[in-house]
Amino acid sequence: MIKKWKERIRKAADSEYALIFLCLTSFAESSFFIIPPDSLLTPMSLFDPDKWKKFAFYTTVFSVLGGVFGYGIGMFLFEQVAKPIIGFYHLWDKFEYVKTLYSNYDFLVVFVAGLTPLPYKVFTIAAGLFKVNVLGFVVASVFGRGIRFYLEAFLVARFGESAIKFIERHFVVVSILIALFVVVLFFLYTHFFR
Repeated sequence: MIKKWKERIRKAADSEYALIFLCLTSFAESSFFIIPPDSLLTPMSLFDPDKWKKFAFYTTVFSVLGGVFGYGIGMFLFEQVAKPIIGFYHLWDKFEYVKTLYSNYDFLVVFVAGLTPLPYKVFTIAAGLFKVNVLGFVVASVFGRGIRFYLEAFLVARFGESAIKFIERHFVVVSILIALFVVVLFFLYTHFFR
């Protein structure tokens, strides 16, 4: 099912409505949809490399807006909406783990979730449920999602098809290394420079 959706999304990347599909996918993935916007962002950046910044901008903005929507689901509609979403994707174990992380590192957790292939919707819904500071949530989402989408779009626009292959093979490792670098900087700052 996921492969079929990805194929449909990639075909949509070459249509006249590609930007609309990109915005809708970016918004939906942050709160309830399973297909990541990268599957649209990368082919769109390949087909029209001069517009990579525009595509990355819209992906980031609508992903963060979708994250805020997910936050609202967690805060106001947990029983009615969030529980069925988490159950549908079999993410209860991840959700419980996120709960423990938020109690100590809320900003950092949102940033890492936005940057890496972790199921971002779990973190957005959990942020609302656990009443994470909304401004910090938005700022962390902008940085995490922004770094991810701008980096991907730039690489594809600059290096073409080989960048897409690299991203598909190595994105998890690269994003985790970037996230670890940020976590180490955060640790050093909080323990030695405060």
